[in-house]
Amino acid sequence: MLKKKNWLLALIIILLPLHVFAADLMQSYHDALRNDPTFKQAQANMLADQEALPQAFSQLLPQLNGQASYSYIRQTSAGGGAGGSVEPNSGVASPLFIAFQKNYVLNLSQVLFDYTTFENVAVTRYQALAAEASYEASAQNLIQRVSVTYFDVLLAQDILKFDKANTKALGRQLEQVSEQFKVGLKTIKDVYEIQASYDASIAQYIEDEKNLADARENLRAITGEKYRVFSVVKKAVPFLAPHPKDVEAWVHAAEKHNFTLFADRLNVKAAKHNIQVQFGGHLPTLSVVGQFNKVFTFPRGLPGRLVRQTQQIGVQLNVPIFQGGLVTSEVRQAEDEYLAQVAQLELDFRNIISQTRQDYLGVIASIAKIQADKKAIESSQKSLESSKAEFQVGTATVLDVLTQQSNLLEAYTNYARDLYSYLNDTINLKADTGLLMVNDVKRINSWLRPGKYIKLHFNADIFPQGFVK
Repeated sequence: MLKKKNWLLALIIILLPLHVFAADLMQSYHDALRNDPTFKQAQANMLADQEALPQAFSQLLPQLNGQASYSYIRQTSAGGGAGGSVEPNSGVASPLFIAFQKNYVLNLSQVLFDYTTFENVAVTRYQALAAEASYEASAQNLIQRVSVTYFDVLLAQDILKFDKANTKALGRQLEQVSEQFKVGLKTIKDVYEIQASYDASIAQYIEDEKNLADARENLRAITGEKYRVFSVVKKAVPFLAPHPKDVEAWVHAAEKHNFTLFADRLNVKAAKHNIQVQFGGHLPTLSVVGQFNKVFTFPRGLPGRLVRQTQQIGVQLNVPIFQGGLVTSEVRQAEDEYLAQVAQLELDFRNIISQTRQDYLGVIASIAKIQADKKAIESSQKSLESSKAEFQVGTATVLDVLTQQSNLLEAYTNYARDLYSYLNDTINLKADTGLLMVNDVKRINSWLRPGKYIKLHFNADIFPQGFVK
């Protein structure tokens, strides 16, 4: 029984790291949703900005304030003789009055007309809506950042894999040519050329390891998690063109639904109302004011207490006459801020429309380039095999073989880059139009399959000269 428990414990320990440190795109997104500080900041900013609306509206509601005071009173009458006192037991009342007093006051005010307050409510309402739109934009931006960073990891893994295969091939060629040189079939130049390419490939492989480590850390900075294994793209990926196949339809959708533009338009409205807020400094305000006052006096040496109670209610009119040009300056400042917000809207509009067109064309171009890359890989593979055969019979040089091998490596690398560009452009196009949702992440995640752990060495000794495996 004890052995069985130990076996189960060992199994849990083995499987737990795989569960914790294995990730696909969806897992990375959920971790980022929980841990990304940029997204958390955007969420907190939205909530903070939305609190300005009830604060502004509260100025339109009744304002009730209470006051309480406790006082010691010592009062001397004017006709009390020297020092204001008399001889004791003279039968004449002392002019010195000593008492304790409690004072309770309630002040009530209600705005009837305050143009500045009315307009400020409109400003904060638009700002709260703009904050919500900015938050939605940041939520879509989170998907974009996670996707780009995740696919950067996969691209770095692919390039590392391609360069490792290239280094292995060069190692085998170096070993083969070195043996042929010993028996006089190849020249020392052939050996040196392959040796140079082999050494360069090792240096590139170490650089690839660094790039992969950097890409992993970039993803970790967003998700807050360190992954060891990443799901990779399946071979059968459905390369889907944007639907509808009309760039102007996507541009129109971006104009209408992009959250950044939506937030900018709301900020423009808020800035326009803010001009009226500042102009309200020229206008009078009218309020209802009321006060309830109750005073309890406790004279020293006398029994009982004295109570005085007053109530008053009225209308208060405040008319600004001259404030040294402050209000006029604030109005001009608000007008300039409005123009700046309009310019920001125009800038974002142009950039987003341009980006929408680029992302649409990027998806179309990536699909075509991927098809061309597949053909280039096939052609480069055949050309390399042909060059190797010609090199064996002496009709081609080693440089011809190395050139074709480099072409094949480049073809594989281009395919990987175009593949991830297609995935990123697909996500970016949805974000441009405000249509990016979690379901899009799920759909792309369904194109992934479990990958393998890649250990990083950062050591040239992993590829000894003449490496053959």
